[in-house]
Amino acid sequence: FVFGRRMYFLADALHEQYPWQSVLNSLLRQDAQAPPLWNPHAFCGSPLLADIEVQAYYPPAMVYRLFPYPTAEGIFLVLHLFIALAGTYSFLRCKGLERSVAVLGGIGFALGGHMFMLVANQRAFAALSWLPWIARVTVYRRPSHPSPTELMAQSFCFTWLLLAGHPQYLIYGVSLAILLAGFRSMRCFTGLVASVGIAVLLAGAAVIPFLSYLFLDTERGRSLAIPVRGLDSMPWFNLLAYLNPGLLRTPYSEELIGMRAHWASFHFVGTALTWGALIGSVVSMKSR
Repeated sequence: FVFGRRMYFLADALHEQYPWQSVLNSLLRQDAQAPPLWNPHAFCGSPLLADIEVQAYYPPAMVYRLFPYPTAEGIFLVLHLFIALAGTYSFLRCKGLERSVAVLGGIGFALGGHMFMLVANQRAFAALSWLPWIARVTVYRRPSHPSPTELMAQSFCFTWLLLAGHPQYLIYGVSLAILLAGFRSMRCFTGLVASVGIAVLLAGAAVIPFLSYLFLDTERGRSLAIPVRGLDSMPWFNLLAYLNPGLLRTPYSEELIGMRAHWASFHFVGTALTWGALIGSVVSMKSR
């Protein structure tokens, strides 16, 4: 799979990742000194470097500049499998589990159904692989007093998660960190807020243009077809409907309920479960 010349083109790999990386490589070959700001092949042209999903600033995505796409795709996926496995192993070890149990847990997460289902979506696959590392660096030596070094390590992991190109997973990463340490003390909570803020600054070259692109596109309403462009072209009310398609009735929520957009329904369920666990933790802590 890694060294072969063939691969399975499924969903996002066919419609997004391969075209984006091909256009990016083509523009860099034409003029390596000019930043590839614009994709002339999508619609009547669209921002390229400002789209965080292109992974232009994500260091592991450099494999797409060095190898043919099928080989680069294999290296990219296997690399993130090892990142997920190592992060889960490290987290379980620091929680006191035996080495063999931690290895089994790492293999279970890295090769589990959730990771496998995201193989066709390289950005989500890469972002998900950093969640175990966020869990690991959130286990502080002094539970209620994170050190500056530990907060910087947390910022580093959040930075890689952002650069991976699937910013929705920042919700899961922050929620995970809050569940593990955010309620222990005000210092833990403020430290978490600071680490996320530092991560946004470290990933600013990718995040700031993306936010500008997102806000400008959202202000114009339906500037692009929602099923084609996704979250970037939703009016603000539809962004809220994305979080709860059953309660807020919009044309987009009807699309979700009708199961035409399976990826959005999947993220809705994941977000609902995550925040349900978060609220449950708050209630249980107050009842103690």
